[in-house]
Amino acid sequence: MQSAAITIEPLTPVPEHVLGAREELNLLTYGPSEILVAKYGEAIAGAVRYALRVDERRRHGLIADLAVHEDYTGQKLAETLIMAAEERLKSLGVTKIDAIVPDGEGATVPFYERGYWASRKMVLITWDLASLGELDLEHEFAIVEHPSPDSEFLTDFVLNSYQPYWRWWKEYKEDTRWHRVEYPAAPEAPPSAALGQEMRERVDARVAAFGKDAPQTLFTASLDGEVVGICDAKAVADDVTFDWGLMVRRDFGGRRIGSALLWHALQWLRSQNMESARIVTTSGLDDYDPTVYLYAFSHGGAIRGEFLNLVKRRLYAGGARED
Repeated sequence: MQSAAITIEPLTPVPEHVLGAREELNLLTYGPSEILVAKYGEAIAGAVRYALRVDERRRHGLIADLAVHEDYTGQKLAETLIMAAEERLKSLGVTKIDAIVPDGEGATVPFYERGYWASRKMVLITWDLASLGELDLEHEFAIVEHPSPDSEFLTDFVLNSYQPYWRWWKEYKEDTRWHRVEYPAAPEAPPSAALGQEMRERVDARVAAFGKDAPQTLFTASLDGEVVGICDAKAVADDVTFDWGLMVRRDFGGRRIGSALLWHALQWLRSQNMESARIVTTSGLDDYDPTVYLYAFSHGGAIRGEFLNLVKRRLYAGGARED
């Protein structure tokens, strides 16, 4: 179709919104980003973004926002752009790459051809707070707001919560292939004391930042004086409005505790003049985490996008699948 040779070059200047560190859709933090563009002559035919993991203990990279103009889809540009981003990450000593792609529509094909495999799914859910209804629920539990929650309590509750799928603080499980979880999922401990301590440090850091960059609050649900569920909310425009989201103890499911907590959190966000709320939650490849159903079917929640986290550890040319 095009007679000119393809060239790959960095985009300059880099857009300001990807220059800093930021939490990506896979709930891990990377940055700053670089962008590569593919050109046929002077025509920009495609682009891809790449970045390094902020956690210096792990030389991990990110590839995201792969895009190819429809006029050039037959030119193998997607594969060329992925390869170019991989080479730059390899030159920086990266040992593992995560790629974020939309689920479906063939977006994963060029990554699979280069040896990536799917580890988990990320689901984006939003609420229109203007249409938030009333809470029609009689319940036996007490819901209390904590604008300044006790840090040790919050850390302990998060670490001991019922989360059958990967969450951002479960570092040691980030590459697990989540196809399907049998319920009730058995509780589990980290494989080593060192990884357990690292997990606590990650949660401690987020707890320490509670309310520092935006108004934030926490709601708890208690039965007989014992906390059995929590839900935080953060009034930050155009971003995820929860740090942890909804958590209910595994032995108190089915009592609509989660629905009540979520309603209070959404109501609080509306009181902060927020027009919408959003959360990104992780799930399996073949079935949803239970909280996805609760988010999507409680109080007008709607699934706005589903994305896959793809993983590659064998950073060499070719498409051998990692086992």
